[in-house]
Amino acid sequence: MNQVAALVLIIAAELKLIGKEEVKCCGVTPDQGYLLMTLLETGPVGMQTLAEKLRVTSSTMTRNIDKLETAGLVQRVKSKTDARVLQVVLTGRGRAAAGNVAETWSRYFDRVTDALSAAERQAVLHGLQLLSRSIRLSGPCC
Repeated sequence: MNQVAALVLIIAAELKLIGKEEVKCCGVTPDQGYLLMTLLETGPVGMQTLAEKLRVTSSTMTRNIDKLETAGLVQRVKSKTDARVLQVVLTGRGRAAAGNVAETWSRYFDRVTDALSAAERQAVLHGLQLLSRSIRLSGPCC
């Protein structure tokens, strides 16, 4: 297996496990936490746009939004520009939860990178930016 692929898959698996523990205190799953942080960044957005941004199917997005709406963290509201379109918006509780998740991840990665020098942190950041861009440009493997 390609060394980059092997390492990325290991990191993804580790982050998935760590994410469950790290964001558990925020009362959401890692995927829901990422969705909330995305809404905090984007503001009100349509379901399809949100699904595309998070690279999930519409049905997966609908299930996640249903759960977050039931928990009082998001609402579906009519778009101000097109009443036929529903947008997802954070509630006050949702904004607080998104902030808590973002802070939790920030503290975690501060701990992870504390052992690195400033130059090493910059090198890791640069490498991750290059890899992220390359993944986006390459598209899906199948």
